[in-house]
Amino acid sequence: MSARGGFAAAALGAVCALVGCNGAATDPQQLPPRSPASDRAEHTEAARRPSADRGAPATATTTTTHSAAVLVALEAATQARALPSRASFASRRVSRAEMERVVREQVERELPPEALAHEAAQQKLLSVVARGEDYRELVLGMIGAQVAGLYVPRDKALYVVDDGSANAGSTEERTVLVHEIVHAIQDEHFDLGARVRWREGASDETAAIHALGEGDATLAMLLETSRGEAIPKSFVDGFTSLMRESNRRMVGDRVPQALADALVDPYVEGMRFVWSLYARGGWDAVNAAWRAPPETTEQLLHLAKYDRREPPLPLPKASAPPAGFTVLTQGPVGELDLRDWLGAFLPFDEASAVASGWGNGRVELFGRGAERALRVHVRWDDDAPGNSARAARGLAGALAERYRTAKKKLGAFTCLERADMGPIAFGAGSRDLVVLAGPATLEGPASPSATCASLAAWAARSKVRP
Repeated sequence: MSARGGFAAAALGAVCALVGCNGAATDPQQLPPRSPASDRAEHTEAARRPSADRGAPATATTTTTHSAAVLVALEAATQARALPSRASFASRRVSRAEMERVVREQVERELPPEALAHEAAQQKLLSVVARGEDYRELVLGMIGAQVAGLYVPRDKALYVVDDGSANAGSTEERTVLVHEIVHAIQDEHFDLGARVRWREGASDETAAIHALGEGDATLAMLLETSRGEAIPKSFVDGFTSLMRESNRRMVGDRVPQALADALVDPYVEGMRFVWSLYARGGWDAVNAAWRAPPETTEQLLHLAKYDRREPPLPLPKASAPPAGFTVLTQGPVGELDLRDWLGAFLPFDEASAVASGWGNGRVELFGRGAERALRVHVRWDDDAPGNSARAARGLAGALAERYRTAKKKLGAFTCLERADMGPIAFGAGSRDLVVLAGPATLEGPASPSATCASLAAWAARSKVRP
């Protein structure tokens, strides 16, 4: 399940607000070739311009003096994106350690203190993340290690990692700078910072807009690298597939695939969405999308649904929590959330196929003292028959194998008992999937006292439409 701000609530959602450039998106091996002669000419011209000292404070003013490399990238970004810029942002090269510090500071600044704890509970109750994992360090470490560049809308400042090698002034650094400067241009023209700021209950919409921003910046970056030559769909498909696989290799086994995919989703799916708009109407079509952005990640993933502004289906009123529990938080489950969650247990192509036809979704987290419980409800469109049952079978089968436990019938639900995280039950109707997880304690010794039998009363109240 992705960490965007509702289903899995906050951390990546907050970093989305920072609009970082993932290192997997700027691998020179994946980019169109540049012209060495034009590179030399531009760097010669830039050398005549004023240069800022490396490591200068990142204070944003309209009179900020930029380095020669930033001025070259600024000119390239404005030409590639076909929008002017006042260059009213600060720019700074930082070490990897400094970048990690900036990421952590911004997450703390952008998020309410309980949001990350709620996210961790959701991920653990669904067995996406191990119970004993330090979720905060897992997520922030993954982001800090991956981000090659960062634009912070609130501060009007961009950062690029200087690892101390020959990276400074390289094609790779230029590519990162172009990407981040395009984010500054988006902020200037379309108020990017306000649009992607974390808002409780708006995670799916925010994720869609964030992907629009990353896709816009990635396409501009590629067009600049290719010198404006047309980028065919075959290249987009190959580039985005390589980006996803490269990201998975970078994080390795230390990060669950669902979280790794959530980090790269905005670049991959945003690029596909923006390229489709650009292919039929150039930058005018992309600018129009900023004026009327996708409202859900379903619209982001399916251009036809964006074109007709297909709204989410209605969901029934949220159910009562387990006896003695209160609601801690609730939020949407978007199609990207659903796909990444399923992708933690099913092959990626199968997860994508099952998530397709998403109609709406909601997650509710409940608490009673140190105990936590979770309810997820996803509804599919009429034209996606059987997807809810496929999801329930796939999830229950994968967890039964992982925990080496038998499935138990609990009315309309199939229930499994997990020694570390309590019971989890899956109920599927013709178009609906309801998942009940817990109760369980997330800190200290595991409390396996909750069983499928103790879940029975809650399951009986959680109706699944046949």
